[in-house]
Amino acid sequence: MVCQLSVECVANENSESESDKESDSSESEEESDAEVSSLDLDTCPPGCDQNLYDSTCLLRERRVTAEEQLAEERLNKDTMIKELDLLQKRAKVTEQATKTVEQELEAFQVCTISLLDYLYVSVLTFQKKMTKV
Repeated sequence: MVCQLSVECVANENSESESDKESDSSESEEESDAEVSSLDLDTCPPGCDQNLYDSTCLLRERRVTAEEQLAEERLNKDTMIKELDLLQKRAKVTEQATKTVEQELEAFQVCTISLLDYLYVSVLTFQKKMTKV
């Protein structure tokens, strides 16, 4: 048996005139607040199959759990994006520092080699007399 919805409420609202709706708007808001507070989600409404009601409640719980997990994953994603941006900035700074150090090293090596080019080295050579045997 499927839950039966009352169509009378919808039909009554459609048949009322515009002037009646405006004057009764404050009364209908109070009534709707009372109806919402009188609904008990722990008990099956009359005319509804208990198994159908239980499966609906189970699906609602699953949806709430899924929404909570989704919200948590969104927070994790945002945190990871911020961390990724920070790491990319650090990598960029490190690359620039590495390039600077490499340029300084190359300049040092060029300077060292140029200084070694001006170094005079005396080479001693010994000549042995070659004898014929």
